[in-house]
Amino acid sequence: MPNVSFVHPELKRKRFIYSLVSDCVEGDHKIKERKTKYLPMPDATNLSNDNIQRYKDYLKRAIFYNVTKATYAGLIGQIFAKDPEINLPTTVAMLEKNADGTGNSLTQLSKDGIGKLLEGGRFGLLSDYPTTIEDLTQSQIDEGSIRPFIKIYKSSDILNWRTKIVGSETFYSLVVLREKFVAFDDGFEFKEQWQFRVLWLNKSGDYQVDIYRNGIQVVETDSETITPIANGSFGNPWLTVIPKDFNGHTIKRIPFEFAGCDNNDAKPDMPILYDIAVLNIGHYHNSADYEESVYMVGQPTPVFVGLSEEWAEKHTIGLGSRGAIPLPLNGSASLLQAAPNTMPMEAMLHKESQFLALGAKLVTPSAGGQAKTATESNISNVTETSILSSLTNNASEAFEAAIEHCLQFVQSELSDVTFKLNTNFAISAMTDANRAQLLNEWLKGGISKTEYRNNLRAGKVQLLDDQASQDEIDQETLDSFAIDAKNPANKQPVVSSVGK
Repeated sequence: MPNVSFVHPELKRKRFIYSLVSDCVEGDHKIKERKTKYLPMPDATNLSNDNIQRYKDYLKRAIFYNVTKATYAGLIGQIFAKDPEINLPTTVAMLEKNADGTGNSLTQLSKDGIGKLLEGGRFGLLSDYPTTIEDLTQSQIDEGSIRPFIKIYKSSDILNWRTKIVGSETFYSLVVLREKFVAFDDGFEFKEQWQFRVLWLNKSGDYQVDIYRNGIQVVETDSETITPIANGSFGNPWLTVIPKDFNGHTIKRIPFEFAGCDNNDAKPDMPILYDIAVLNIGHYHNSADYEESVYMVGQPTPVFVGLSEEWAEKHTIGLGSRGAIPLPLNGSASLLQAAPNTMPMEAMLHKESQFLALGAKLVTPSAGGQAKTATESNISNVTETSILSSLTNNASEAFEAAIEHCLQFVQSELSDVTFKLNTNFAISAMTDANRAQLLNEWLKGGISKTEYRNNLRAGKVQLLDDQASQDEIDQETLDSFAIDAKNPANKQPVVSSVGK
């Protein structure tokens, strides 16, 4: 029997990485739910009830300062500050408003994809079509009652893949996906189970889909482990389908697209948030030690010397500014105050400065409250823009290809498709001083207007091309003159210099 649930070795090596980043993005509750996975017990060999309770308190007091989620949200916000550019043929125009068949638009689906790229280094897009309808008519397509859709998969659910080389072209001959289905539903309660969707090219070279289920038993799994039943042997497929295109022909390519941080091949890429997530966990460790130290020795402790048991039974000692402390002869009182334990705090501050160096989105400008220098800001912005541009362009290419796969189900010939995510991020690679210097050089004739505007565009300050910008300026000038003509009071007196 085939081991359908086999996990590709390259995915196995990165599964812990994906889990770490995903848990950090989810936040404090998920990190603490994992307990010793992210916060080791200080004395792991002591299994007494007291020590276990102490660990619970240690865990509860720790603060997870979620820089990973803030960076995640900030990067997505940069990309979707402007809507994607979308231009679709009429036959698949419905995808713009409902791309996955459940009401999510292409924009929403692409936002989900970018999130999966940040967390898992890649995502996959499957272009699919209902297979139960025979003799599909053009009117059904036009009405949208039968339509293609795109389904998105995170990296850890793309379990296995194979490639095939024909001539100079490399394409996929196998893709195995893990997904959930509703195994029980009485109208109120429902239960989900895992199934495996196998996309492959059969012996005839045709695209075939096999779905494997395993009765009523559940395949227990999380983001790190998969425990298949019967050593991964699932018997015969629960369902087999050989999809066909608009002309009724079998399909010779698997309509599945990968998108990655580095490139769009099947190899799992490192998520760009991994280094920040690792640092975030280290900061969490320091926080736990710091909060434990504050709790244990943060309060001053009164110390009394020279008190006899007889004296103590007859007197009450009142503390505070209004409480007098009557002591016997040769008695003394003092407060025991532990010296500040600055090491955990220093370690936390050091990591917060490292967050900045990695481009993390922090609430404060820096660990010491000082803004970054212009050079540091430029380096950070340019690096961030470069990474985002590459990642965003990869996602755009994958969505365009997925839409083109959808086209083969509803029309006989391919049409031009445009899906471009925003890469004109709200990050200026130029400081105010840079811009002032550039303007001064243009005014003094050191550079041309074209050079001036090209530099502004490179610095993400100028968005329009030269002609469009000039047309807008000319129109704004004409509009201003028209307003002045209607309102003589707005006119400024003209002083002639003739004869002077």
